[in-house]
Amino acid sequence: MGVIWTPCSCTSSSARNISPGKSRVTVEDYFAAFRRAVEVFGEGQVSSYVIVGLGESTESILAGCQRLVDMGVYPFVVPLRPIVGSAMEDVSAPSAEEMIPIYQAVADMLHRRGMHFTDSLAGCVRCGACSALPAFTVASGNGREPAAAPSRGAATDAGAPGAGRAPGHG
Repeated sequence: MGVIWTPCSCTSSSARNISPGKSRVTVEDYFAAFRRAVEVFGEGQVSSYVIVGLGESTESILAGCQRLVDMGVYPFVVPLRPIVGSAMEDVSAPSAEEMIPIYQAVADMLHRRGMHFTDSLAGCVRCGACSALPAFTVASGNGREPAAAPSRGAATDAGAPGAGRAPGHG
């Protein structure tokens, strides 16, 4: 079992601006590594973190995601979440209105390829917490639906303090 996570900007211009060190690796080099990783670990076991809000157009993001899906790489789409004190603290996070069409389009790409987040064995795709993409994922023809989110405040680990008790009664 293996999972490869490799960040990949869909265009080299945004990579040069955001991460000059990573931009020394070409997009084509990343895709060559993805192809090899899929050969080794299998379709859906390799993912790329696709951050929306770094200056790329929606069209570029979707073209990059389609290219990833076509080769069996799961594009793990997340919105930029600027951190106070970082070089990008003044960059606005993408709005829900920007993210929803991207999530819908990528979920459709994954569905057509027969890829589903529950097939991933580990990593960001398996967890899914940083992305709303699993909520947009439709059953991939095998009767699976996206997992229901735990209710707010409910313990999800049987060993967690307060497990089995009503929220607020710990």
